[in-house]
Amino acid sequence: MGNFMTSLGSMEDYDIVLNLAALGVLVVTVAGNLCIHMAQMRVFFYVRLILAEEIGSTVFMLLLLVTLCSSALMVPTAKRYLESGYQEMHKSLSNEKVDCGKFTIDELRVLVRRYWVMTETGSPQFVIGRSSIGVALGSIAPLLRWFIAVEFKSSKLGCKEGFKVETYWTQRLVDWRDSPLHLQIRHQKCRKLVHDVKRLLLNSCIAVQIVIVLASKLVLLISAPCVNGILFCFRHIKKLKAFDSSESRTGTELDFSHYVLLLEGEPGLPKKIVTNICNEADKLIQKGKKKQPKNVIKLLQRSVNFNGVKEFDRGEIGSLHTQELPNCWSLPVVTLTSIAISLPNIDNHKIKQLVRGVSEGLSFVKLIEKTLDTNGELESLRNTADVVWVEVELYKKWQDKDLQVASPKGRTHKEMLQSLSSAAEKTVRDFINGRDDVVMQNPLNWPVKVIAANSMYRITQTILLAHKDNDQLTDEQLFELLSVMISDIIAACLTNLARVITLKCR
Repeated sequence: MGNFMTSLGSMEDYDIVLNLAALGVLVVTVAGNLCIHMAQMRVFFYVRLILAEEIGSTVFMLLLLVTLCSSALMVPTAKRYLESGYQEMHKSLSNEKVDCGKFTIDELRVLVRRYWVMTETGSPQFVIGRSSIGVALGSIAPLLRWFIAVEFKSSKLGCKEGFKVETYWTQRLVDWRDSPLHLQIRHQKCRKLVHDVKRLLLNSCIAVQIVIVLASKLVLLISAPCVNGILFCFRHIKKLKAFDSSESRTGTELDFSHYVLLLEGEPGLPKKIVTNICNEADKLIQKGKKKQPKNVIKLLQRSVNFNGVKEFDRGEIGSLHTQELPNCWSLPVVTLTSIAISLPNIDNHKIKQLVRGVSEGLSFVKLIEKTLDTNGELESLRNTADVVWVEVELYKKWQDKDLQVASPKGRTHKEMLQSLSSAAEKTVRDFINGRDDVVMQNPLNWPVKVIAANSMYRITQTILLAHKDNDQLTDEQLFELLSVMISDIIAACLTNLARVITLKCR
């Protein structure tokens, strides 16, 4: 039950009520069974030996249930308070940023650590764990949790602050007490009587809540001096061991304590705790460094500029529909890769290398697209890219057509491009001619197959138009041109990565 307490922070109000009701039924049932067992077996000598233990465990279970209910009452208020504090701090950070797209790597790392501290310390589970009741349950729970819980509070807490009951502990009960009755009672005296009874009951609950919080704070004040001596010894030993290294780092570490989210009356977290939270973010960054996407990095090295972004689709290409589809990043990349695979006389190793690079790159491209497309307007294009890529990557097929079998020796790349263009054009025209409903007048509502065909038609026509007078262009050269074009598009998309990181931090 002590371990269950912190999970209250991750629940919505309705879930908290249901879970506490279920736990209450279980605890009351177990307590009732123990009472019946003790009453029936009291005549036996061995039962008398364990009688005190059974009574103690029953009382502790009931006390824990009451304590959990007490914690649950503060969760909604604490969440609102933390959310308000987070938004204020986020607004302050946003005012510091002039242009969120121009960050150095070090500045971006600092920004991530700031938001990491805000998120970790503002987590409702973490707040409950370091609260007064969390410390009280920590003293009943395993010893390690007791040490950690007391360490949160022991550094800056005095006796005066120790016995102050913050408003968020009782705010929910006060709101219930002062709210009007929703019962339709016509008789004024009866309505007044019910209201007085409600106020009396809730005032009693507020008093019980205050007693529980004060008792928990008393446990904290008693525990803190005992633990402080032990913690002081451990810290002194660590300082002696790490004196040289800590001396060299003095003044170089940034202070992130200003980004810790605290509830009303909470003392600041110890510096060690804040440092450990920052170290968690650093570990994730280091883990990312060790697992760099080598294939996409190799592909991106082909990009010299972003010319491929404007070269894959030309305005001179006639539209197959009155409304043209907007462009995204992933669909042109998938379509260009499909065309590159279909080219004849290309070494299979080069094709596999391209597919691996595109596969790794698309994971970043999809994240960027989804984050920046806040209104979901391009969702159908992203879904099309996902569906087409599964077929291309796993089976080397496009619209059930085997791309490598469809490129026999002796057939030129222009013939292959024209074949793909004709098939795509037929798919789009057949769909348009066979549908008259209003919904399908918007190309974003088209089926996946038709959206993919429209992209294939425009890109193949653009390539044919760009190289119609170049008869000396070989299959290998065209493959390299397409690879560079793919690299340019992915590289251009990745320039938004810093912006996406800042948006994700929020």
